[in-house]
Amino acid sequence: MNLLEAEGLGVQFSGLALFRDLSFSFGPGVVALMGENGAGKSTLLSLLAGVQPLQEGRIVIKGHGMATSPREARRHLAWVPDESVAYEFMTGDEFLRMVLALRTQGEAPALAGLVEGFGLTPHLGKRFGQMSLGTRKKFMLASGLASDAAVVLLDEPTNGIDAEAKAFLMETFRQGRDARLFFFSTHDGEAVAQSGAQVLRLVDPSETPRRAQRGAARLAAFFEEPSNFVGKRIPELEAALGRWSGYDDWDLGRVMYDWEAGDLVVRVRTQGGTIVCVDFYHGAGAPRFGAPTRTVWESEA
Repeated sequence: MNLLEAEGLGVQFSGLALFRDLSFSFGPGVVALMGENGAGKSTLLSLLAGVQPLQEGRIVIKGHGMATSPREARRHLAWVPDESVAYEFMTGDEFLRMVLALRTQGEAPALAGLVEGFGLTPHLGKRFGQMSLGTRKKFMLASGLASDAAVVLLDEPTNGIDAEAKAFLMETFRQGRDARLFFFSTHDGEAVAQSGAQVLRLVDPSETPRRAQRGAARLAAFFEEPSNFVGKRIPELEAALGRWSGYDDWDLGRVMYDWEAGDLVVRVRTQGGTIVCVDFYHGAGAPRFGAPTRTVWESEA
């Protein structure tokens, strides 16, 4: 069963898209949300938690739509932001009790183990204003993990905590992954490996055209040097360039292989497994419609 579903999510600020048409679904497990700063990780988590209103798309938590049944959806969610949300005058114990009360969750069997595992017992009577940032963060983590929510969202959960607390957090993820979904943002590759997380990576939309342009330039440079492909078989090109799209040209007894990057499509024609022609096309889908922009190389045989 999918615990978390997102379909067609999109967010814009001042006319600039942070992400577009983002869709995914996850059942129980551990998922790490990764990407460069500014890619929208914290914004996405805020959307999933119902903290920020949806602009485009829909979110479903354990079968309940965030827009259509928000109370039911949030009942199956626990949200741990990066920053502490506790009042400075509250003690650690008061904060944990408040969170459980707000969730109308009378019992939290896991709480005692979480308090001990994060080393929080000496700090239960201490006010948040007297705590280090790391201790505050561990109280936030304990409050979210102690819930009975099926989906636990965490923003940069390893930030500011000590190595022992991080190891305990990773173990908590591993032990609970068969029954719950732990969905967390991070730049911490070690945490991803230790938790065995599946990675969902966000890409900055402003970077996409530049990457496509660089990819097209690399693809063109490869095929403009005949020694890179003459006398070689398609599997060798695939090893260097990645997967191709293939088409049969039965009239000529040839098979054609396309590699595409940005606005460049390179079509390699083969006969009997031997490369006989390399054409450049500009514009996605161009090889299906007309003559090539340029024939880069053609066999004399």
